[in-house]
Amino acid sequence: MNLIVVESPNKAKTIQSYIGNSSNWKTIATKGYIVDLPKNEMGVYQEGKKISGKWVYQTGKKQLIEEIKKYVKNGGTIFVATDDDREGEKIAFDIFEKLEVDKMQNVPSKELSLEKSQKIQLCSQLKMQERLISLQLMQQ
Repeated sequence: MNLIVVESPNKAKTIQSYIGNSSNWKTIATKGYIVDLPKNEMGVYQEGKKISGKWVYQTGKKQLIEEIKKYVKNGGTIFVATDDDREGEKIAFDIFEKLEVDKMQNVPSKELSLEKSQKIQLCSQLKMQERLISLQLMQQ
């Protein structure tokens, strides 16, 4: 099963309506940042010229990452379709970093439409065909 991750619950519902109730696709929303600086301490440190931050999960986001990991374990591709702004880039970066996988694609959400959703489905089907062809070639 493939997964499309967006920021907004409304956007997730809209995209899911484009895709339909396919057993191969699901859409979920992050509802904002995955990690942030801690609320009860400074969270930013400097050692010489190096600046680093202490990042902690936002409430409920560790469970979200665990849910996304389930799709990865089952062989699905993750399409991260966050907004094309600083917040969206940070959310996408955090998802890529926390999952540590190579089966993700970043799709700017302003490109998501019924036509784009259909292209993603077609692209996924084409990748499947390539795998079948490769398997057949290996058997020969």
